[in-house]
Amino acid sequence: MPGRQCQPTTPRACWTGVHRLCRWVEGPSGSGCPGSSAATPRPTAAMAACPGRSCSSPPSPCSEGGMWWPPSSASSCTTASCGLPCRRQPCGSQLTLQDLAKFQPEVVDALEVPLGDYTLYSPPPPAGGAILSFILNVLRGFNFSAESVARPEGRVNMYHHLVETLKFARGQRWRLGDPRSHPKLQNASRDLLEETLAQLIRQQIDGRGDHQLSHYSLADAWGHGTGTSHVSVLGEDGSAVAATSTINTPFGAMVYSPRTGIILNNELLDLCERCPRGSGTTPSPAVNGDRVSGAPGGCWPPVPGERSPSSMVPSILISKAQGSKLVIGGAGGELIISAVAQAIMNKLWLGFDLRAAIAAPILHVNSKGRVEYEPSFSQEVQRGLQDRGQNQTQRPFFLNVVQAVSQEGACVYAVSDLRKGGEAAGY
Repeated sequence: MPGRQCQPTTPRACWTGVHRLCRWVEGPSGSGCPGSSAATPRPTAAMAACPGRSCSSPPSPCSEGGMWWPPSSASSCTTASCGLPCRRQPCGSQLTLQDLAKFQPEVVDALEVPLGDYTLYSPPPPAGGAILSFILNVLRGFNFSAESVARPEGRVNMYHHLVETLKFARGQRWRLGDPRSHPKLQNASRDLLEETLAQLIRQQIDGRGDHQLSHYSLADAWGHGTGTSHVSVLGEDGSAVAATSTINTPFGAMVYSPRTGIILNNELLDLCERCPRGSGTTPSPAVNGDRVSGAPGGCWPPVPGERSPSSMVPSILISKAQGSKLVIGGAGGELIISAVAQAIMNKLWLGFDLRAAIAAPILHVNSKGRVEYEPSFSQEVQRGLQDRGQNQTQRPFFLNVVQAVSQEGACVYAVSDLRKGGEAAGY
């Protein structure tokens, strides 16, 4: 980020910017840097400090031309340390280079859920695969088809059941807590895959959409950012990859490596938002029936090493009987699950081709149980849902983007969502 250079004499820390980490510049000892801000920088969540905390004193200068801040001494801040600008730890941060060195990627089995002729494979918590599986499993039981939505009343009925299912799904998001940090959540997330829960939810869906929020166990949900990207790949040998990456919010922590160009994320923001200021906390989640203590009405504080919950759902659907495969995923923060679920519905159950399935306007349910419609969504369906008691609200903008590749026998189809102006590529 921009900063002004002072006359190079004795190193001195000057800092600029309020809502991001500062850039270090050199200044004369005993004098202020021209043009530097006296405002104290506010740390970002990427550095394990929640927004709103302030530092009591200016940070110390870096003493070497190193990369990132030293955890204990200047000697450990070297050019080999990740290629990131050398900074002292922000106020309240506990992150060190040792933390980065200890981090290891984790390889886990995908969730596996039967959906009629297809089997859905998606990532377990803290990713959102369990919620996507839950939504599709509930909707599968209503047997929607191209014929059932051919008439206007049929389309309204289908979307009404979709809206109600999305409400129940939002009420289950507490199950996306990191099971590695909170082992008691392991079985809680597995319950989302069971037909028993799906059948229970179907029985609670009727022709009305004006139930109290408690009917769906809805409460203010944890925050989910929008700095997401997805790619779906199908190889010549039939191997498939669905990969979603995120830096959480646009430009993440607004800190990047000059050497690599990598932008740091601020994923820990979601853990900060899980416990709003003034909310009660419990030491750790304790599952009791279909609830967890503190959820959905309260929260539990983060623990070291915990991974934040995510809406990312890179998925692969396979039908061995039909010789078909669908590789799919999306970008758009909290819109991802709604968008991907509707694209899958359109493709597998409603007879859309892949391009039309992705291009179709979507709806989304927010944490207040209100329906948000993409601008080009059918006005006729909106009126029909309103007649059924569904409350709606305006969303400032939609950032849903779905990318997919499908294989049907010997034919392969690839679609990049027109909303983002991308193009599918192949050979």
